[in-house]
Amino acid sequence: MKSKIFKLVGLARRAGKVAVGISMVEKMVRRKKVVLLLFAEDATLNTIDKVLRLQPECPHLFFGSKHDWGAAMGHEAAAVLGILAPNFADGILANYAAEKGKQNGKSN
Repeated sequence: MKSKIFKLVGLARRAGKVAVGISMVEKMVRRKKVVLLLFAEDATLNTIDKVLRLQPECPHLFFGSKHDWGAAMGHEAAAVLGILAPNFADGILANYAAEKGKQNGKSN
């Protein structure tokens, strides 16, 4: 079953509320437009550091692989995504917490 997080991010992308890839995310972070950063679990430390230095207070998650995110966004690979709308960010954070809880053997 596909994660609800991928579905929410796909919906946000269709609404034009996702920056995909390091250059676009950096651009949006500099403009203070990003409300949530999603890093692929296999993103390089250099990529993570590069983005977080620009906006260290921005909430961020590590989820999925570069290839998973790339496929979901219509790219070959994507190490970082920036969510630009608070309502999508809230939904993603809630689903992330629920999915992590299920992985740890807890239920809602």
